[in-house]
Amino acid sequence: TSGDVTAAHEENGGNDLVMDIADQVRESVRAYTGALSDARYTPPHQRKIRLVGITTSDENKGRFDPHAEKYSEQIALTCTEDGISYELWRVPEDPHEIESAISRASTTEGVHGVLVLYPIFQRKELLQLDSSAQFGFRRKQNNTIGAEKCQDRGPYKNRLTGVYYKTYDDYFRDIIPPTVDVEGLCQNYNARWMFRKAKWYVDSGRDCNSNENEAVIFPCTALAVARVIESCHWLYNQDAPIGRRLEGSVVTIINRSEILGRPLAAMLANDGATVYSIDIDSVLLFRAGGKMRRCNKLEMTIEKCVRESSVVVTGVPSNMFKLPVEWIQNGSTVINVASELNVDEEALRQVPGIFFVPHVGKVTVALLEHNLVSLHRRYHAISQV
Repeated sequence: TSGDVTAAHEENGGNDLVMDIADQVRESVRAYTGALSDARYTPPHQRKIRLVGITTSDENKGRFDPHAEKYSEQIALTCTEDGISYELWRVPEDPHEIESAISRASTTEGVHGVLVLYPIFQRKELLQLDSSAQFGFRRKQNNTIGAEKCQDRGPYKNRLTGVYYKTYDDYFRDIIPPTVDVEGLCQNYNARWMFRKAKWYVDSGRDCNSNENEAVIFPCTALAVARVIESCHWLYNQDAPIGRRLEGSVVTIINRSEILGRPLAAMLANDGATVYSIDIDSVLLFRAGGKMRRCNKLEMTIEKCVRESSVVVTGVPSNMFKLPVEWIQNGSTVINVASELNVDEEALRQVPGIFFVPHVGKVTVALLEHNLVSLHRRYHAISQV
């Protein structure tokens, strides 16, 4: 049970738990890749699953992103050990070059997954339509999100709803075809499937040799956090029906990115939890069935959200942010997803009954592999192995 797992890992916090979950997922991945390489009737070019990563980080060109480099190194090591081919494409920090690389990777025979290491552009620059440009947009000079409002807008994301792209990274996520999108972030797939079936996360990352035709591809970082909560949180009821396993739990997620906070909030809410989603501008309340409303920030502060919660997830990419330990209630599960610790670990461990997970990276990479295998089985495998 989740209580037994928690007790078994209390001494080392969440480190052992993270290792155990990652090992379980990777064992299933290795079973699939091993069978694939041994399959008698599998063509040679299909005997190795291939993942392409795309980044603009390049120390030789003065564009070094330590987080992207570290993540890529973890992926490379894990994939090598588990029988997957991984290669990193370094491209210039130019929208046309990035889009071209995504297109080329997505259409190259033998490439089964494409992963863009975000953020590509550190500044959230506005897009601007340009009918003369090859790709339909050009960089808006001297104007960024949060600057003085202007009428210039990027390409439409959905003309019916009037939603348009605000940043290049938003646009890049949507041009990766669902057949190779290992993060499940493209709009056509994301909007139609992930948030409608978010409660299905509890069956994701289990067995790569099961029937994957109906499996949902969830962003692997969000899925990693959900799997950790499922494994350790004392309010998680494994015997309850899917959609009610987190009933009675209140969760605060300090992050609302497309990669972590937003999908995680949908997953947990659709499994019965009450979820407060916090970013720099607002507090949103997520409930089951896709229900969401904006909270009054004067009435529902970050402090109040955290004090009400038995699970707190932090994903603030800054060493300047520290969550006050005194806000966290006894017996809480606290999960840090940011590369920097968003909480004072020594002080946190003084709070009675705290279960602290300082990182989820190994589970994230393992589930990235699982997503890749799911795509391979669904779209690329010529025969069942």
